[in-house]
Parts: sequence; structure tokens; C-alpha cells
Amino acid sequence: MNKMPKRWLMKLNAYNKKQNPTATDDVIETEHNNIAVYDLTFYRADDDGNELKDDQGKVITYRAETDCTYLAEGLDVDDLEEVEK
Repeated sequence: MNKMPKRWLMKLNAYNKKQNPTATDDVIETEHNNIAVYDLTFYRADDDGNELKDDQGKVITYRAETDCTYLAEGLDVDDLEEVEK
């Protein structure tokens, strides 16, 4: 069986929820109870908490190629708040 990447599954579930909200809600409630880190960005700051910014004043953000799954440990589905698009 070909396993689809988690990000694709999340996008597919979001699309399906828009097309058929009742059916997808049931699937999400019964099958999607594991919590994982989807996206994580970092920024640099000085000792006073001031962000490092580029010449246009935009905060410079970074990604790290490291396993951050431990951040989701101890979380329950009830702890989550859906991000509005």
C-alpha cells in the first residue's frame, strides 16, 4: 500500500471537510487523534527580545532540519485550537 505524506493527508482532509463536512468530521474524530508538529519557524533575538530584521524591517525567520516531535508530547486533541486561514 502506498502511504501518502502527512501534509498531503492534512490538505486532503481539509478539502474533504469543505466538500462534505459531516462525513469528514466523523473521520477526523475517530482516526486522527495523533498530534504532530506540522510547521515550525525560528527567529533570532538579542538579550532584550528584539527580533533580527532585514533592511525592510521584516523579521528574518529560519527553519531547522531537526526532529521536533517532542513538542507535541503530552498534548491532547482537546488542547488544540484550529488555525484560521
